[in-house]
Amino acid sequence: MRCKPSLLYHGTTIGWLHLSGFGRAEFAYGECADPSPFIYLCTTREGGESAACKAYNQVQVRCKNKPPSAHFSFRDTQYAIDRYVYEVKTKAEVEVLDFQAERLDAKDLARVKKAIKLAKKSTRCAALKTYFVLIALRMKPRTWRNQLETACGDRHERIVRVLSEAGFHMIKNFERDADGQQYGEVWVLPISKVSCVTLKQPVTYKLA
Repeated sequence: MRCKPSLLYHGTTIGWLHLSGFGRAEFAYGECADPSPFIYLCTTREGGESAACKAYNQVQVRCKNKPPSAHFSFRDTQYAIDRYVYEVKTKAEVEVLDFQAERLDAKDLARVKKAIKLAKKSTRCAALKTYFVLIALRMKPRTWRNQLETACGDRHERIVRVLSEAGFHMIKNFERDADGQQYGEVWVLPISKVSCVTLKQPVTYKLA
């Protein structure tokens, strides 16, 4: 579906993403242990602050309180490891997939169908052949997501990649706020689609 411009938030430990345009880091800088091909966003500032704190704590634990300083520099400028919250705004209307939708309209369903085909091609999973019949019949509620996750081996990075290649700019409700971090809606922005958003200089979140 095509969504109007919206304001989202991203919490992290890096203070130069507004200069790099979310340029992918070649190291783990947040709560994940590995670099990710996508960025998590949320719809509330409180959620961004919570995510920043969570990422900061994970970096400290992972690096035994001595994160390599070379990782936290950009264009010869050193950026302190801290809790940064970015405002992220879509530049114009963007194509968004609601990952929790019961049913999809014809346009979105066609894109998901394409994504499953891309996943099938990359995984060579012959068992998926019967799924396309179900997709053509519009399927039962949420069946489209089950088939997509099966095709991608339930791997988030692969799901995001094929949906991006199929024409989606962003994915909303990608995860539920199960741990009560006040995220609101959890969105995903593929690194390959960062040109559709703008970033303000981040705010450093300090614990009370």
